[in-house]
Amino acid sequence: MTAGDTHENDELPDLPDYTNIEQMGDGADSIIYSAEDKAIKKTTIIRNPQRSDDNVESQFARFSQIRLQCDKTQEIHRVFTKPERMNNPKFKKGVKHIAQCKDAFGWIPGDTEMYNIYEWAAMAEKWAAKPGSQTHVDIIEVYEWAGKEGSKVLEELTTSKEALGLVKQVMLALDAMQSVNIVYIHHDLKWANVAVDEAKCLRLIDMDHYTMEHYIDGDYGTSKKKFGAEDALYAPVERRLYNFWCGDHEHSIHNHSMDESMDENELPCPAAYTFDIFSAGIMAAQACALDWFFYAIVFLKANSNDGALRPEVEKHRDAISQDLRSSIPQLGLVYLRMRLGPFIDFKVELPEPMYDAAQHVVKNQLINNWEKAPSIVDEELQQFGPDQIKLAISFATQSESNTILTEIAKNAAQRLGECKKDPDKVKFIESMMHKLPDKRPTAAATLTSPLFRGVEGKCAFDS
Repeated sequence: MTAGDTHENDELPDLPDYTNIEQMGDGADSIIYSAEDKAIKKTTIIRNPQRSDDNVESQFARFSQIRLQCDKTQEIHRVFTKPERMNNPKFKKGVKHIAQCKDAFGWIPGDTEMYNIYEWAAMAEKWAAKPGSQTHVDIIEVYEWAGKEGSKVLEELTTSKEALGLVKQVMLALDAMQSVNIVYIHHDLKWANVAVDEAKCLRLIDMDHYTMEHYIDGDYGTSKKKFGAEDALYAPVERRLYNFWCGDHEHSIHNHSMDESMDENELPCPAAYTFDIFSAGIMAAQACALDWFFYAIVFLKANSNDGALRPEVEKHRDAISQDLRSSIPQLGLVYLRMRLGPFIDFKVELPEPMYDAAQHVVKNQLINNWEKAPSIVDEELQQFGPDQIKLAISFATQSESNTILTEIAKNAAQRLGECKKDPDKVKFIESMMHKLPDKRPTAAATLTSPLFRGVEGKCAFDS
């Protein structure tokens, strides 16, 4: 494929197979574009990861991994759509909830050649032969259109049935991923890494960490902690020691395939699925607005009875002052994690004001710890209602003029109120987030659990 001139104001080359290319926005580390695939007449997403020009070797290593990410999403679709698997409803449904990478291309700026994902070695060889003045490489990934970022969709949902319906679609994908010999692990599952289209169909995106082979027999040696992208607020406690927990045994997967018959005792890392289950439990907790609940209840406890802010509550206000829309539920997740078990030192992973607010909560015992309150389903939750969320947000913002935030908080309060009426749902969410991996349910068990009682996914994929 030949690269043409770049578009004005960006660094994309001409892409002859795509038209109507428009920049949608900046992701955490990428510029995102929408484009129409001329061949299939459908909208696609083009992701252009941003580079750092000061370390070319690191760029190339990172882009090589991005290329591998695309290859692995294609592998998932190849493995799950084999004829013998498409007769199995779990694969037939699950694969449709995983966004597929259509292609990835790399190029050396100033060169005329583009290389696809299977020509990466040739690109690396050509790059290495460039004069010392060559400073970088570039890459794009082309994904099927998956919809709007899940975290933005969640903000708009007014019922827990709708929100849990999306979590159910996550579990359909995980059920398929957990049903092959060599389990696929997302490893960075959160609302920001799912997308929801106009038909309310959800797909997993940002599939960074593929299969166990990259930990056990691949680049990283074993399941023990060497590498792994993850969000500390969504990842289980064992992440500090392992990329995932294997269970009673850890067997090499060398020379094994997805399709061969394997004895249960020979399965490599049979409990690896528990990592994603924990993260999905956090997502379910957010579907029930437990993050907003924990933020509000702690904030109100930190206030005097007459409603005046105590001086130390400024720590909470400082922690959310930059971006109320995202930092209030984020701080709520910190408090939720503290309730689930001993306080985890997030100091290196949280903004300092947020960490200080969490430390204040520990010091003043504003949240009961695991030993004192083994369940998050307690009298406090049952007595808490929408008015308390509204009051806490009012305190936090010092006004009720933030109409967008007020609407998001109102939606969260409605979802919380519905989940309160069915404590079994909250209890099951708690089991998904259990501090012991072997106590967490499988995706299959979750799909038949009280969590999804009366909940439909409302996606045409699943009918």
